[in-house]
Amino acid sequence: MKKIMLFCTSLFITTVCSNKKIEKAKKNVPNKEVAIINKTKNTTIVVHNNIKSDMLPFSHWWYGTFKPKELAKEKDTKLLEVQVRVNDKIIKPNETITIDSQDGTIKVCYDYNFMVRKKGKLASKRKGAKEVTFNVEPNTKKLNMTFSWDDNHRVVFDKASPDPRSVQAKEPHL
Repeated sequence: MKKIMLFCTSLFITTVCSNKKIEKAKKNVPNKEVAIINKTKNTTIVVHNNIKSDMLPFSHWWYGTFKPKELAKEKDTKLLEVQVRVNDKIIKPNETITIDSQDGTIKVCYDYNFMVRKKGKLASKRKGAKEVTFNVEPNTKKLNMTFSWDDNHRVVFDKASPDPRSVQAKEPHL
């Protein structure tokens, strides 16, 4: 019986001491709330359209070369029209626009329209549009935009990289 009482007493003392240590430890740790940092940061970016006319002609092995509509002459039969929008703002060649970017991303949509001139009239052969989201490098205030048929995303920026999961086909606006 003495052994049981001794065991129970030591168990009680151990439990009380442990609880006191826990209480003391809780008092020493200040109760701080964790601040939630908002990663969505609105930044203003200046985008300059450096797409030159010589970047736009498209050569097809069977159909030949499609020239931009602006450069086409009356005798040219294969024409091409390209329109680029950045965050839903149309940006014309050699134009500069200012856009707001959230989370360091911008959306670029390019529309294309391949046309064939028959008997003086233009007929659309193939048209479409694609939208790509670009991740802008941190602390970027200005982007230069170019165009390449050899690049999978067609539109190329000097300080932004395309998000490969974001490429979507869209209804053309042309």
